[in-house]
Amino acid sequence: MGIRCRCIRVGSSDMDALRTDATTFVFSFDVDHLGGDPAQDKAIGIEKTWHALSHLLEKSSGPSADIFFTGAPLAEDCGYSPPLFLDTDLVRSTTALLNRTPSRTLLAHYNAQAMQKAEIYPGTWDAADDEFNLQWLRGHYEKLVTFCNTAAASGDAMLLALT
Repeated sequence: MGIRCRCIRVGSSDMDALRTDATTFVFSFDVDHLGGDPAQDKAIGIEKTWHALSHLLEKSSGPSADIFFTGAPLAEDCGYSPPLFLDTDLVRSTTALLNRTPSRTLLAHYNAQAMQKAEIYPGTWDAADDEFNLQWLRGHYEKLVTFCNTAAASGDAMLLALT
């Protein structure tokens, strides 16, 4: 199983449900069985790529680019940490950062040996799997960029939850 990241768009109509029970709200979206369109889906899963994407964003854009550990933690723990709430301003600034960092720029910092040595989750980085890993990371990064652009354009907040 492992630690997976769920990203959820939070509109104004969702705030009551989120305040009532954040855990139920987070798990009400089956991110493995949604429509598969990050421009349409209310939630996406980026699987176990969250730590690698965080690492690569930091390498390409500096420490302030760590979008997976920013936002306001909610009181409830939904698995491995409390979900983080990104208000609409933070969603817009995060989206701007992602838009300034195309996948080719991000993935230019990929180095399986260095990531394994740095203990970047999931800890199975092997140069023999570079082609697969690069496709895996690119696919989830591009899905995240599309999702964030949709959230920003809609004026939505977001939740990031490690489950």
